[in-house]
Amino acid sequence: MEEKTKFIIMGFIGILVVSLFINFQVYSSKQEVVRERDILKNDNMSLAKKAEESLKDNRRLEDRIGSLNDDFEKISKVKDELARKVEFLNKEKEDLVKKIKSQVAPVAAAVSPQGIEEPRVSIALGAEDIYWAGVLKAKKSLEVQMENVNSQLKTMQINSEQMKKDKSVLDLEVKSLIRDKQDLKRQLEYNQKLIDSLAQELVREKNDKFETQTTVASLKDENEVIKRQLKSLNVRKINLESKVTDLQREKFDFENKLTVMDSVLKDNITQMDGLKRQFEAAQKEKLMALVEPQKESVELPPIVVRPQAELPKEAASAFTTGKVLTVNEDSGFVIINIGEDAGLRMGDTFQVYRDNESIATIEIIQLRPNISACDIKKSTGIIRSGDIIR
Repeated sequence: MEEKTKFIIMGFIGILVVSLFINFQVYSSKQEVVRERDILKNDNMSLAKKAEESLKDNRRLEDRIGSLNDDFEKISKVKDELARKVEFLNKEKEDLVKKIKSQVAPVAAAVSPQGIEEPRVSIALGAEDIYWAGVLKAKKSLEVQMENVNSQLKTMQINSEQMKKDKSVLDLEVKSLIRDKQDLKRQLEYNQKLIDSLAQELVREKNDKFETQTTVASLKDENEVIKRQLKSLNVRKINLESKVTDLQREKFDFENKLTVMDSVLKDNITQMDGLKRQFEAAQKEKLMALVEPQKESVELPPIVVRPQAELPKEAASAFTTGKVLTVNEDSGFVIINIGEDAGLRMGDTFQVYRDNESIATIEIIQLRPNISACDIKKSTGIIRSGDIIR
C-alpha cells in the first residue's frame, strides 16, 4: 500500500512538472510572438510613413513638373510671338528698302546739271534722311530687341534643356519612387500575411493554452480526488493498523486464555483420571461385594457393547446435558463434564441454567473425550460450579 501511494505521488509530481514545463513553453512562445508582432507593427508603421512621404514627394515632383511644363509652354508661346514680330519687322524692313529704292531712282533722274534746283533736292533729301534715320533707328531698336529676344530665347532654350534634363531626372526619380512604392506595397502585403499567420498561430496557441488549462484543471481535479483517496486510504490504513493491533492483542489474550485453559484442562484431566480410577475401583469393590455371596448360583447375562454411533437419539440427546466443573472468571472460560464421547463438536453452543433460568451462553473451543473447555460469550449472572448446561 505504501509503495502504491508513493508511486501515485511520484506520478502526480511528474504530471505537475510536465504541465508547468508546457505552460512555460507556451508563455515564452507567446511572449516571442508578441515581440515579433510589435516589431512587425513598428516596421509596418515606418514603411507606411515612408510610403506616405514618397507619395508626397511624388505629388510635389508632379506638381513641379506640371509648373515647369506650363512655364515651358508660356516661353514657347512668347518665342513664337517674338518670331512672328521679327518676321513682321523683316517684312517692313524689306518694304521700306523697296520704297526707298523706288523713291531715290526718280529723284536722281530728275536732278539737272544747273545749280538752281539743288536746294529743293537737298531739302527733299534732308527730309528723306530724317525719315530714313528714324527708320534706321527703329531698325536698330528692333535689332536690339531681336538680339534680346534671341538671347532670351537662348537662355530659355538652355533653361528648357535644363528643365528637360531635370524632367528626365525627375522621371527617373518618379520611376524609382514608383518601384519603391510597389516594393513597399509588396512588403506591406507580406507583412500583412505574416501578421495574419501570426494571428492564426496566436489563436492556435490560445486554443492550446486553453486545452492545457483544461488539462491542468482536470489534473488538479484528479489530484484532489487522489488526495482524498490518499486520505481515505491513510484513514483505512490507520483503522486497519488499529484493527491489526487489536487482533494481535486479542490473539495474545486468546493465546494466554488457551494457555491457562490448557493448564487448567490438564489439571482437571489429571483430577478426572484420578477420580475415574477411584470411581472404577469403588465400582469394582461394590460389584465384588455384590457378586461374591451369589457366586455359585447367579449367572450374569452376556454384556452387549454397542458402538457410540448406534446409540438411540434419546441417549445421544441425554449426553447434551451436563454440569459446570470449574469456572475461570479472569480468563472468561468454563470447564464442563461432557466431551467428544457425548457427540459434541467444536463451535457447539449451550445455555447455562440455574434454577431453570438461563444465566449465560457458552461456546466450545476445545474438546477432550470426557470434558470440554467453553468460552463465555454472554453472561447475565455469575457462573458457578454445578450449574446445569443444556
